[in-house]
Amino acid sequence: MNPKNLELHVLRLNIMFEIFKPSYVLTEWKKLVATTHAQIAPFWMEYLGFACSDLQIYSTVAISESFERAFEKFRAMLNPDLPEFQRPEKFPIFLADLLLSFSLVLKAAGHTERAVSLQQAQMEINFY
Repeated sequence: MNPKNLELHVLRLNIMFEIFKPSYVLTEWKKLVATTHAQIAPFWMEYLGFACSDLQIYSTVAISESFERAFEKFRAMLNPDLPEFQRPEKFPIFLADLLLSFSLVLKAAGHTERAVSLQQAQMEINFY
């Protein structure tokens, strides 16, 4: 298996999801994004999508922590002194999408004020 092929990893994890408990699959996702593929943005998006969609392991706190780890990793990509990180194409748009996804999760969890304030902060940063 090609270690950098996103489709193969997602396929493997989807098969694992059919066989194993969701908590085990989530652990495998965490290993994948924490070690080998920490600098690859699509892996993070797939991981966050899995964490947000599985209702058996859904927890607003756990999802918030997952988004926080993703934001920390992508913040490190902004540092030009770290050559091991490769920015994805259209990096600002990617970050805006990530922030919007987090806002939608907060809104769905009943934290509407936090979701609105997050979007308001993003607009203030972008326009000023």
